[in-house]
Amino acid sequence: MENTTIRLPKNFMEFSGDQLMSNFDHEINHQTANRIKGTKHFSRYAGWNFNGKVWWDNGKWNCEVWCYGSFQTTFTEDTLEEIMEVVCEKFGSD
Repeated sequence: MENTTIRLPKNFMEFSGDQLMSNFDHEINHQTANRIKGTKHFSRYAGWNFNGKVWWDNGKWNCEVWCYGSFQTTFTEDTLEEIMEVVCEKFGSD
């Protein structure tokens, strides 16, 4: 679900471990997902034409998408696989 009103909470910090997702290999790092889920941390989702900030909040995964330094939109889904699917559909799978 796309929603431009949801934004990354200001009190969340970037996770210092491996990034969560990448379009380079279309893999999701489930170890990173388990480490940030339920905490006040976000991790990155890197694509050729975008950069996503992904966090868990209120029982859902959220991905705030930025393109070339400008906020675009936020997606909220039940799973990281769904986040990857909707972000790739709108912003490309490269």
